[in-house]
Amino acid sequence: MQRCAGIILGGILLGGAISLPAAAKTIDYPGRFPAKYPELSDLRTIGLVNFGGQQGDDFALALGNALQEAKLDEHPIFTIKNEDGMTYKSPRAPAPADTAVAVRIGKSSGVAAVIFGVVAEASLSASDYTEQKSVCASSSGFLKCENYETVNIPCKKHTARYTVLPRAVRVSDGQLIYSQSLTAQASFNMCNGQADPGTVNLLGLFSVKKTVKEEPITSPEALLGKVRNDVVNQLYKHIAPQNRTISVTFKDRAPDLPKADQAQFKNGLDFAYVGRMDRACGIFET
Repeated sequence: MQRCAGIILGGILLGGAISLPAAAKTIDYPGRFPAKYPELSDLRTIGLVNFGGQQGDDFALALGNALQEAKLDEHPIFTIKNEDGMTYKSPRAPAPADTAVAVRIGKSSGVAAVIFGVVAEASLSASDYTEQKSVCASSSGFLKCENYETVNIPCKKHTARYTVLPRAVRVSDGQLIYSQSLTAQASFNMCNGQADPGTVNLLGLFSVKKTVKEEPITSPEALLGKVRNDVVNQLYKHIAPQNRTISVTFKDRAPDLPKADQAQFKNGLDFAYVGRMDRACGIFET
């Protein structure tokens, strides 16, 4: 199924490699998609230690909760053991000595891999600006405004930025199997001291199923929590396989293919249209 998903996403069935006529049919295709970095899900038993840097403990807690709740077909993906005891050499980035400490912790706790790292940035900033609004200056009755005037409303834009440098080491040989720099940024506006929940703007956020529940953004502190959770979701997507349903549009003919391949293509479509993607994929792959 994974190979067939690769064919579909590669555009062969969507007309990316073949000029196909306009008639088409769309079906939903459920499939299992491997993690971008599958080593951790293959090892399964993971030690999670405290992260260094500002908000390191908060990030490790949020990540641990997400990984402990991770399931595939109702079966846990990881077995997580939470461990403390990391004293990082630098507040800005993990050092080689930190990897050695993580391996020692992993061996003592009996896990196959250890996730560690540093929260390099967890910042809040604000900038003032004004918005103009037209208000009623005089009224002759209910809903009867005679004159309007423009007033300036004081506003503040709050921005949060979160950067994490996560690492994962395989305990058996001390090899780093995951090393990334993950960043999320978001902002929201407050005018006259009131938050506008519709003004949240995001950078660095993947459109994947959320693994951390989000609260409404009503304060700078909530905004910082949101970008922290966004980074957790990015890391989750990197290391956890997922079941997803995608919509696939099949053309009904492939005139650019050789005659024999056209017949095989049509045979595969017959199975796809009745929901037998297992049979269709086998035909498309040959």
